[in-house]
Amino acid sequence: MITRRNTAGASARRSGPGLQEVVVIAFAANRVARAVSVDSISAPIRQRLRRSPQQASPQEASQASGRARQFTAELLDCPVCTGWWSSLALSMMWPGRYRLRRGLAVAGVQVVLSFAERLVSEEGRIAVHEAQVTGGD
Repeated sequence: MITRRNTAGASARRSGPGLQEVVVIAFAANRVARAVSVDSISAPIRQRLRRSPQQASPQEASQASGRARQFTAELLDCPVCTGWWSSLALSMMWPGRYRLRRGLAVAGVQVVLSFAERLVSEEGRIAVHEAQVTGGD
């Protein structure tokens, strides 16, 4: 005789992260990414990282330090890149199971939010208009 297993319990265990928590973490990650990469509160940190080795102090001027600083400055200037890492970090700190899967889902939603924010913002609309004007020639 064939018996049926309790598939409701098995599917609930394998379902993965919930939509609500993914959306909430994505909004939080988007805000963290914007605070780090765009907002004026973190501008002094970004400017310090962007300084060339000639402008840096002697202990900051080593070549390896310069490359690491350049990489970090590029990472912090990009809201999508910063959002990716903040999405993963916030998802790992959030309680519950499926943290990596949730982090990847959050990162995807955060990228969509970041691009939507660019399209809606004034600077984003100008950039889209300029791209359409120059792309049409």
